[in-house]
Amino acid sequence: HIGNALCLVAALLMGGVKGGLAGGIGMALYDLTNPIFVMYAPFTFIQKFVMGFLCGKIAFAKGNEERSLRRNLAGTIVGALANIFFAQLNALIVDSLIMGQNWSAVLAVGGTKLIVNLINAALAVIIALLLYPPVQKALRLSKLLEE
Repeated sequence: HIGNALCLVAALLMGGVKGGLAGGIGMALYDLTNPIFVMYAPFTFIQKFVMGFLCGKIAFAKGNEERSLRRNLAGTIVGALANIFFAQLNALIVDSLIMGQNWSAVLAVGGTKLIVNLINAALAVIIALLLYPPVQKALRLSKLLEE
């Protein structure tokens, strides 16, 4: 979903820790507002924090002055891959250990979720890289983001 792209945009704008916190807190808060997802909230926070943290750390690896499309691309891809890993792990933990579903069912559904997560990751990377430049420009013009 588009939330993953926005987590990546936050990381590209603010760096690892701040971007990870923005994505983790935002997505976990959503989970807390929906009874279906409440049990996932702590896992969502960790998952989205790691996604944003890795993306931001890679994008800002050589400081803000030497930012590049190549580093932003690498950061968003690594962040999206970390998100896939944690999404699969979250499903295993919550579905099997907390909800008590049997392992064969969880693993069978996990294969389908992996395919969906890969498509989601690819779209999140593309959307984040397209949204980042105009959002960055708008925030800088409004003085909400430092040069």
